[in-house]
Amino acid sequence: MPRKSRFKVTCVTYRSGSTAYRVSGTLHGKQVRKNFKTRKEAFAERQRLDLQRLNAPSGGCFQWVDLSPEALDDAVAAAKRIRSTGKPLAFVVDYFLENYQEVEFEKPLAAAVEEYVDLKSKEEAVGLISPRQSRGIRLELQRFRDHFDDRHVSELTRDRIEKYLGVGNSSLKTWNNRRGYLSTFFKFCEDRKFVSKNPVTNIPHHRIGKQRASPETLSAAQVSDMMGFLEAYSGPERKSGQPPGVIGAMVPYFALCLFAGIRPDWKDGEIRKLRTESIQIDTGTIHIEPRVSKNTEKRSVKIQPNLAIWLKKYPPEN
Repeated sequence: MPRKSRFKVTCVTYRSGSTAYRVSGTLHGKQVRKNFKTRKEAFAERQRLDLQRLNAPSGGCFQWVDLSPEALDDAVAAAKRIRSTGKPLAFVVDYFLENYQEVEFEKPLAAAVEEYVDLKSKEEAVGLISPRQSRGIRLELQRFRDHFDDRHVSELTRDRIEKYLGVGNSSLKTWNNRRGYLSTFFKFCEDRKFVSKNPVTNIPHHRIGKQRASPETLSAAQVSDMMGFLEAYSGPERKSGQPPGVIGAMVPYFALCLFAGIRPDWKDGEIRKLRTESIQIDTGTIHIEPRVSKNTEKRSVKIQPNLAIWLKKYPPEN
């Protein structure tokens, strides 16, 4: 009866739709993983690896053991791999039995990322996370997916993830940001049983001292010049030949940011989400609702007399 090969040939499909034949196994204690365009090439490589393994010189002593040839080869390879640690094979087996948990679902990384990003898009749609958060999650997870190509989620160990965090000689802040995105992603994978435990949990988070400089402030003269310019500004000339916008249309935006401390990011900031009904000139109060606030906490801003004058002259419009 021919001896069973120690190397496996499987067909894999990439995201592009193309297929390949993968030869995988262990040779002299080292993992072998090669892809080929045709099945014939893959089986030829498997035969070559089998011959290389069988013809390799062996050392040690002869002893009868109650193991199959395959199990004996595995034991010898494992013993060689842990030799440098000084630990016996039995110690490694005991540790494995105490800590290993079977993965319930083998999930390709690309599919897991797609599910997770779709979930975050739905959370963005109902206001649970901001567009900026959603965009950051999507971009980081796409970069992570492309880095590991066609691996399964369960293959991504702590060591592999730590190497990814440092890609491109990343700064400590970049390391922490990537770690945060991946930690929540793997928590999602753990809940879905794609991994037995979150591999990011024990990866260190670097402490970074705050080095914020004093904020720059505008003088009264600078603010006066700016507001005077804005009162006469109607926007840039349009290529279509249409007339510019309304004169003074930008005054409410700058007045609210300058005199009420509304955060000015026009894409995702408070000024972008602030509604006119929240600006109550009659009571002298601006209500910043949780959905508007950067830290999702409601606050009230008192309208100072100078701001009230600007808002009455140039009423804001959503």
